[in-house]
This record gives sequence, structure tokens and C-alpha cells, in this order.
Amino acid sequence: MHNDNVRLYNRDLSATEVSTLYNETKDDFLTNVCCTDVDGDGYGIATNNSGCSKTGADCDDNNAAINPGATEVCNSMDDNCDDKRI
Repeated sequence: MHNDNVRLYNRDLSATEVSTLYNETKDDFLTNVCCTDVDGDGYGIATNNSGCSKTGADCDDNNAAINPGATEVCNSMDDNCDDKRI
């Protein structure tokens, strides 16, 4: 069975391609559908990424221990992304 409507992309799509495929801008698509979560803690880099499993913007997406749901501890770091360090 051959289907000409299926395409795989091994690269980032351009803004024009996203607009054509999803009928919205690339920024809207990334904001509304995708979750960029580098450290795998469930929090994405934007507060309204609906694809993320947890709500809140991850202030350090390279460290799973730092996210909006973390407990603030005395380590001179902002563990829970509230812009406060103790």
C-alpha cells in the first residue's frame, strides 16, 4: 500500500511549512501543541505548552531537580522557579 499523503521530516519545519500543514503560525503551533522538555521532568520551557504533562515554566530545563514543582532548599539556587534563592 502506498500513500502519497504521508511525509516524514528529519529536520525542523520552516514557518511556511508549519502554517501550510497545521493552518497556524509556527509560534502558535509550538506554543499550543508541543512541549520542549529537555530534562524530562514534565515541565516545559514555556508556561502554556499544552503538550507538557505539568503546568509551569521550567527555569532550568537542563536540570530535572529544578522546576516549578520542586521544593525550595537552602542551596543558593532557585529550585522551584519563583525567582527566589535561599
